[in-house]
Amino acid sequence: MSPEDQHRVETIVLFKDVPMPAVRSLAQACATQVLAANATVFRTGEQPSLLHLILAGRIALIGEGAGDAAVIEAFGEGEALLTPAVMLDRPYLLTARTLIETRVAAIPAETFRAVLDREPALARAVINQLARHWRVLIRQIKDLKLRAGAQRLASYLLAQDRSCGGSIYLPMERRLLAGRLGMSPEHLSRAFVQLRPHGVASQGRSVTIVDDEALRHFCDFDALI
Repeated sequence: MSPEDQHRVETIVLFKDVPMPAVRSLAQACATQVLAANATVFRTGEQPSLLHLILAGRIALIGEGAGDAAVIEAFGEGEALLTPAVMLDRPYLLTARTLIETRVAAIPAETFRAVLDREPALARAVINQLARHWRVLIRQIKDLKLRAGAQRLASYLLAQDRSCGGSIYLPMERRLLAGRLGMSPEHLSRAFVQLRPHGVASQGRSVTIVDDEALRHFCDFDALI
């Protein structure tokens, strides 16, 4: 592993409060790989032999069944993928696929579990990660049960990183986003049209929120977060 990759692993979000000797022992066990867009990292049903960390890029977790597939969630730089499967040594319940060129580090599952057993700070970090992901899941369930399609899209857009102002570049293609939001691509297109009077302008994957307050009011954003 290059010194740059080792530094990326050592500074990953999951390891922020873990003592450096434990983090370095995990980093030294890592192998890194650059994957092209649309590459499969692991598949539903496979036994986890590695814990995958995203050093750069973006990966979608995809649910499959009955001849269909949908994006459940997408994760970016600094995230660990499906830690529960590695902890429990149980098969993956989702498939992981890169959305763009992505650099991943992989820690042998047995090594990760061994360090987890002896390092309380790592155990706390994993618990915190699982708690964050649980909240994401609950928000998704509430969205699906309590909001119409256009409202789900509005809520999703409001939750995206807008550090560059009101502009967003969607982290996945629209057809994948449709699955993430529980609707067909046609319904997603109509939802974008419905959001125009509420302060949203879009072109392809580029989206601009021109009236934040109008959009929050439309989807009652603050009520369900």
